Amino acid sequence: MPIIQAGNKKLACEESGSGKAGTVILIRGLGTQMIHWPKSFYNAFAAQDFRIIRFDNRDTGLSEKFDHVGDHDLESIRKQVAAGEEFVPPYTLDDMVLDVTHLMDALTIDKAHIVGISMGGFIVQIMAAKYPSRVLSMTSIMSSSGIVDPQIIDILWSQRLSREAFIEEWTEYIRLFGSPKFAAGDEHSRSMAAAAFDRCYSPDGANRQILAILSAKEMYLQSLIKTISIPALVVHGANDKLISPDKGRMTAELIPGARFKLVDGMGHDTPPALGQPLADGDHVGAHREARAHLLGRLLGSNGQDHDLACAFARCGILGEPQPGFHCVFVEGVDNPLGSTEVQFAIFKFCFEFRIGNPFNRDEDLHDFFLSRPLKMSEPTQSAARTISNFWSSPNSQASAS
Repeated sequence: MPIIQAGNKKLACEESGSGKAGTVILIRGLGTQMIHWPKSFYNAFAAQDFRIIRFDNRDTGLSEKFDHVGDHDLESIRKQVAAGEEFVPPYTLDDMVLDVTHLMDALTIDKAHIVGISMGGFIVQIMAAKYPSRVLSMTSIMSSSGIVDPQIIDILWSQRLSREAFIEEWTEYIRLFGSPKFAAGDEHSRSMAAAAFDRCYSPDGANRQILAILSAKEMYLQSLIKTISIPALVVHGANDKLISPDKGRMTAELIPGARFKLVDGMGHDTPPALGQPLADGDHVGAHREARAHLLGRLLGSNGQDHDLACAFARCGILGEPQPGFHCVFVEGVDNPLGSTEVQFAIFKFCFEFRIGNPFNRDEDLHDFFLSRPLKMSEPTQSAARTISNFWSSPNSQASAS
């Protein structure tokens, strides 16, 4: 189990997959460990040639603990929360976001698709808003963007328990808040709880994470996520009794271009049988469609331009063009998509997402197109040839810049 120095924190990390299609970083929720991700979920992405990064958040699993904040101080803060008083948490969700960016730096990952569950959903939302240059797409699962009721602290606050008591408490939690359609049964719950306890039992760490969540202000979160400009997918269980599906729907409504997916029979857990349905949730397709609409909004000065830009984005991103769609790239005032420089920007934008790996420099796009044969529709090939030739011209404005 590699322990990575991420900034000034040590984080336990595992990875799988080739990485040919890019990197996906999975971020767990409150008090849970990387072992709680079902293999069926991350293996599905690895099968698509993604590099999958799983890690323990600070204060959980084998990652660094903040035990200098002891039981007495935590209980004092808990009383402040219960009384509705202002409090200073040991750390914030923003600090946990920085853990992710530092982990990416340590693993030499420039950009990644980020997927967060429950508390991890808060983390990916903040990260997508504050560090968009590091994020290719964002998926928030069974999370929220609004204020968390301080009274929930009585449900989630962890008391130090024996191994047997912890196993029974986890089993009861899954009975109450788990996914009825995908339930694995009490024996699986007990087995998972035993594995988590034996790997690392840190109730104080889970409580510090609760305080990080409760310290986040609704106005701050919602103002942040309204600025998200990268493709976003919000997934929620129709049977989630811990965080209402309305919370997930509200998050999707606040994020420009986000797509909302409600999963029937899903509660607030990730049993093995739910892994594949979650992975089959068309994460990539949803992200690409959202990107198409964002592109149209950015480039379109009127409704017609918006539709044309979206149509081209779908053509370049999703493969074969829609029936009846034709696009010829020529310079001149009659070109509905604007100047060749704009065409190049659009094509680069789409091409990056088609191969799942953005280019750091525009020259890389041109070199890539010339060196590798790709299966593309004729309109896309024509666009690629025209724009690549334009790029290679020493007299072009794009080359000069």
